[in-house]
Amino acid sequence: MRSGDALVAWCAVAVSAGRECTYYCPDEATARRCIEALAESDKRLRERPEELMLWDWQSTYFETELGNPNGGGTVILGVAWYDAEFFEDRREAWFGAMHQRIYQGLGIPLDDIEVTHWKLVA
Repeated sequence: MRSGDALVAWCAVAVSAGRECTYYCPDEATARRCIEALAESDKRLRERPEELMLWDWQSTYFETELGNPNGGGTVILGVAWYDAEFFEDRREAWFGAMHQRIYQGLGIPLDDIEVTHWKLVA
């Protein structure tokens, strides 16, 4: 895994809101589990019918933590939301019980996750 490796997906639909999630991973194994889980989730998202494409992964990349002998760093996930109402209803889903179980299984405590939301102002 190299710093700056990217998995990027683009969609031609207008974005109404976004989210950036950062997941601090203390070592390479945790970072790999996180990236693999996001890739699997992205695969499931791609199987949705077009009318359910209300959000999408915008980009995912890894930034190496300088000086970390265990290969740790931060996984950064950008999420694009295509429906403002759906965004408002689901913007805190990252904190729900299902996601907390996922983070626990990956070995990423909630204290090591940061989420920033933004909305497009017309």
